[in-house]
Amino acid sequence: MSTRKPPEGMLLTRFLAQNYEWAQEPHLYIVLQIPQLLDKPAYRCGAAGTALYKDADQPFKSSDSSQKGLQGRMTQYNNYFLPNIGKIFACLRIRKQLVALPNQRTAGSAGAEYNVDRGNQTEVLAREKHFHAFLDQLNLRWRKDTNKELFVPQHGVMQLVEALRRVQGLQLLLFDGNDWREDMAYTYGEAPPMSLGVTLTTQRSGPVAQQNNDQTLIVRMSASGIEQLRAGRPQAYVRLMNLMRSAHKEDTGTITTPPGSCSPSCRTPSCPTSSTPSSEREDDSIAD
Repeated sequence: MSTRKPPEGMLLTRFLAQNYEWAQEPHLYIVLQIPQLLDKPAYRCGAAGTALYKDADQPFKSSDSSQKGLQGRMTQYNNYFLPNIGKIFACLRIRKQLVALPNQRTAGSAGAEYNVDRGNQTEVLAREKHFHAFLDQLNLRWRKDTNKELFVPQHGVMQLVEALRRVQGLQLLLFDGNDWREDMAYTYGEAPPMSLGVTLTTQRSGPVAQQNNDQTLIVRMSASGIEQLRAGRPQAYVRLMNLMRSAHKEDTGTITTPPGSCSPSCRTPSCPTSSTPSSEREDDSIAD
């Protein structure tokens, strides 16, 4: 069991009031209804944003709604729990991606496969199956005779968080009383059980699949947030800095000199000049 600080949980009313932009995306989550009659409480471990994927043809005006993804699911829980309350303890960000499960047929050329049996099979639903499989390995399901998303940890909420860390995703967030924090122990999960593997699919063309592969991160716009990114995700930090320099150069038409490099006007012996500006030599192809 991890010795890291377990999440305290954030009230759903507080979470909904923040109206986080990233909460409009697909997520897996760990939620608790309070109070409960069970000696050991049962947590809801499920998926939100199960119909969201890139290039989806959404119903008219649905893009104007603020009740999509995790935000929409937590709104449902908050209303359902009344007059009781609920807390969210963790969520795992998942791509807006179509996939195919092992028991589903695919067709199409390499890199542009599509799901023949279920064209709207989203990745978040597949990752929910992985999450539940890891929890079932620990025998934590509340009712073994049902498929309800209720699980009863024997060693506190961290037992559920440890299982969520095994699921492949983008970023794992933990919630305390008034704020969220990134789980630095998350290493992007492990391979799912053989019977639950996934194949990436698309309904459109190759560029959509390529767009889905772009790395995304939630970063606080503050000095502490940038420092946390630099310490916890150094490669992502370097790539972000390179992208920002490139965007600044496009906006201003000037060359931004990377930290520690020589400026074009430098003429000291310890910092030799070059016919090629340093910003043109920087490597923007750092791997995710």
